[in-house]
Amino acid sequence: MAHANGRGFNTAAGLPAAIKALRAKGYEFVTVSELLAAGKPVIVSSCYNSKAGDTDRYDRLGGASTLSAVPRPPRDPPQKVPEQAAVAMSKTEQPFLAPCYTLGEVELALVTSSEAVALGPLVASMEPWRDYPGISAATLTAFLADVEPGAPRFAIRHNGGLAGTVTIRTNWFRGPYIHLLALMPAWQGLGIGADLMAFIDEEARRSDQRNLWVAATETNTGAIRFYERHGFVRTATIDGLVADGKTEVLLRKRLA
Repeated sequence: MAHANGRGFNTAAGLPAAIKALRAKGYEFVTVSELLAAGKPVIVSSCYNSKAGDTDRYDRLGGASTLSAVPRPPRDPPQKVPEQAAVAMSKTEQPFLAPCYTLGEVELALVTSSEAVALGPLVASMEPWRDYPGISAATLTAFLADVEPGAPRFAIRHNGGLAGTVTIRTNWFRGPYIHLLALMPAWQGLGIGADLMAFIDEEARRSDQRNLWVAATETNTGAIRFYERHGFVRTATIDGLVADGKTEVLLRKRLA
């Protein structure tokens, strides 16, 4: 099993060495999109890249690394895919449904059961969740561990550390809705939030969505300012949506 995404060690230090070692064994690096555009069949089963002869494991926690290491046998030159067909293929793909995404030093991957157990109490201790009646470490752990079609729960990993979590409802109101985004204090101020917003924007536009949505508690002014810096505009206020005496601010970012 050839593991090239650097999980479990310092990515910046380990990834170049891993790539060099794989290339020395005859691997070349291609993206899944390049293989698809060349008309090649692709089977993706986990965030780990497989060497020829290995047996891949598939489960809901697996996924496709953005960069796949594959041994490339001699083959005929790839057939050119008409540009219109390539565009149509990319536009019809559903957003946020890959089990794993790599954003530089940040990795998004579906939350594992152990990560849900770790994240539940951490999120519950943060504002605004700690101030809501009925929201607890147990309820958040159960939410993060749930497998809900069209609402993937991602762990946010940074250089091997568990930095936070994000849940995205992929088809809410003419566009995705960021249901939950929590970044642990130790990982705030590193640009991870900006990277996530750029990724979410790009993924939504790629699938021709018109809007991005998010809601924040009215008293959570830091979160509201963060979303406004990334192009969201206050659209409505909703009293008592989550709890009596609490007001939520609905924000929208127009994409089209």
